[in-house]
Amino acid sequence: MNILFKSFDGDPTERALLEAAFRNTRLGNCISIANDPSVLPKLTAQEHRWMSAGNLRCGHYPDVDWSTILPIDEPLLEAMRHCEAQCLRMLERYAFPQDIPFEERKRQYLRHLQYWNHVLGTEKIDLVLMNHVPHQCYDYVIYHLSKMKGIPVLYIDRMLTTDSVFMVSDWEESSPEIRDHYREVRERYTQTAEPITLSENYEYLYSYYLQKRPTPWYKPGKNPDSRRGFISKWYGRAAKLLFRDPAKLFTALLSPETWRRKLAEHRTFQFYERHVQTPDLSARYFYFPLQYQPEASTNPVAGAFTDQELSIQLLASCLPSGIRLYVKEHPRQGERCRSEDFYRSLLEIPSVTFVPKGFDTYELMDKAIAVASGVGTALFEGMIRHKPGIMFGHYFYQYAPGIHTVHSVEDCRRAVDSILRGEGLPTEWDVRMFLKAMDECSTPSAGLPALSPHEKRSDAEKVELMGAMVARSILTLPARKQ
Repeated sequence: MNILFKSFDGDPTERALLEAAFRNTRLGNCISIANDPSVLPKLTAQEHRWMSAGNLRCGHYPDVDWSTILPIDEPLLEAMRHCEAQCLRMLERYAFPQDIPFEERKRQYLRHLQYWNHVLGTEKIDLVLMNHVPHQCYDYVIYHLSKMKGIPVLYIDRMLTTDSVFMVSDWEESSPEIRDHYREVRERYTQTAEPITLSENYEYLYSYYLQKRPTPWYKPGKNPDSRRGFISKWYGRAAKLLFRDPAKLFTALLSPETWRRKLAEHRTFQFYERHVQTPDLSARYFYFPLQYQPEASTNPVAGAFTDQELSIQLLASCLPSGIRLYVKEHPRQGERCRSEDFYRSLLEIPSVTFVPKGFDTYELMDKAIAVASGVGTALFEGMIRHKPGIMFGHYFYQYAPGIHTVHSVEDCRRAVDSILRGEGLPTEWDVRMFLKAMDECSTPSAGLPALSPHEKRSDAEKVELMGAMVARSILTLPARKQ
C-alpha cells in the first residue's frame, strides 16, 4: 500500500500512533509531509520520503522539474472549481504580516493542482492519511483530487470538548459513525425503561457542561487586541520583536504600509467596541457567537458559510419582527478576518445587536431562544444545556438532538419556525442518548490534558487505542478505484 501522510509531526504521540497502526504492516512507497524530517514515524516501508510542510504552505516546490510534471487542462480546472474558491480564501491564514495578492494566491493554487494531480497518479497513491481536516490549501487540493480520482482519504478529527477522536473520510458528512450509532442507541433505549448510563468520563463531561459557567475549552485569557489604546496594544509585541528579530522590527516601523494596516486594524476593533450594547436578557433573541478566524472550523468546515456575515444575514431574514439577534465577537479573535466593513454589514441588519466580548456566553446561551453558529462549540454546549441550535456547516453535532442544519433559505425558515413552535427541543433523555452514542464509538485522545479527572489511561495506552482505530478504519475502506 502506497500512503501519503500529512502532519504527523507535532506531539510525539502523533508519530507513535502511526507506528502503532502499521506495526505489523509492510508498506510500499510512502510520502510524509512534515515540518522536520527528523520526526518522521518509523515505518516498515519500501520507500519513505519527506516533503517540507513549510515549503508547501508557501506554495514552494524548490526541487521540482516542472517540465516533467503533467500539465493542467480544462477538464481538470473545471472539475476543481469548487475547490479553487475555498483554497484562495484559505491562504488568508498565511497573509500575515503582509497580504498575499490575488495573483500570487492563484499561482500557488495552480502549482498545488498541477503537482498533486501528477503525483497522486504517477506514484499510485492508495491512501491519503491526514492528522486533521484539510485546511491549508495544498492539503485541500490533495483531498479533492483524491476524491475525484477515487483514492480513499482519512483524517483524524479531535473533539476537544469530549477528549475524543474519530476517523473521518468526508468533512461534509463528518462522523456518520456517530449518526448511525445514535440511531441504534435510540432504538435500544426506546424499548427499555433502563436509565441511560454513561462512562465516568462522559458522566463528568455531561455535568461539567451543565454548570453555570464551565471553563471554555479554548482557555480564555487577556487579548491584547481588546485594549483601546493603540500604543499599549502594540508596545508589548514590538518589545518582543526587538529582542527576537530587530531588523524585522525596524523594517516594519519604517514601512508606511505597516502603519496603514495597524491603524486600520485598531479602528476595526474600536468600531466594534463603540457599538456594543449591554444585552437585555429578558428580550426574545437568538444568540450568534462569532467563531475565531482564520481556522479550519470555518474554512472548510462551515462550507458555503465560511463568511459568517452570510449566515447572520440569512438567519436575520427569517426571524419574525420583534426577535433580536445578539452577535458576540470571539474573545480571542485577532486582527485578521475582520474589518470595519464586516461589522458595518452586520449593523445594517435591524435585528442585530453587538454584545461586549467579555459578556458571559453561558448566560447569553441560557436566556436565548436558540443558539446559532457555523460549527462553533456553543452549539454543542447549548445542546447539552437543552437549547436548540441552528448550524451553518458540517460537523459531528449536525446529528445531535435539537440541531437544525441549514443550507438554504427554506432550511432556515423551517428551523426558525420549528424552534419558535417549541418543537424538537433537546431533552435530558435525548442529550444523554447522544452522549451515549459518542461514548460507545469514540476513541480517547492522546497528547492533550484530559478534561475529565476520571481519565486514568496513560498517553501510551491512548496511542495504542488510536493506532488500532486507524488500522480498523483502513481495513473497512473500499479499494482504490482504477
